Amino acid sequence: MAKLNLHWYYTFFFLYLEPFSALAGAIAALSPQLYLSMTDSKWSSPSVDFATGTVVNQISNLYMFFALTEFLVFRAGRHNLPVWRALVTAMLIADFGHLLSGWRLGLEQYWNIASWGWMEAGSVGFVYAGAATRIMFLSGIGVVVQTDGERKRI
Repeated sequence: MAKLNLHWYYTFFFLYLEPFSALAGAIAALSPQLYLSMTDSKWSSPSVDFATGTVVNQISNLYMFFALTEFLVFRAGRHNLPVWRALVTAMLIADFGHLLSGWRLGLEQYWNIASWGWMEAGSVGFVYAGAATRIMFLSGIGVVVQTDGERKRI
């Protein structure tokens, strides 16, 4: 059976840093007021209407799903390159969708790092880092498959 040997960065990023970051997002979104105020610094309201609170709680659930999927699937398929490539590809597509979903906050958010707060750093900066990591992985940088004593870069 082929064994997937990854650069330590992929192991750290995909198995630890990103799932725990998604878990933090899930916890933050459990409080709709906190989450909305972090999303838009101009937003302030003493209460959140039912529909908005429900949607933010659903976002929390999606972050939890993301964290668990990454945490469990990467571990279950630890040496299975097709599993890793499939999940990383899906996550890269989701990265672009996530970035596009913030267009209403203005184009400046994508490049003006000095204006970023915590939410922009996570919603834009961390997504840039994730997308770059996924592109490197899918390009085969730091990915080696070992079969019967033969090592091969992909």
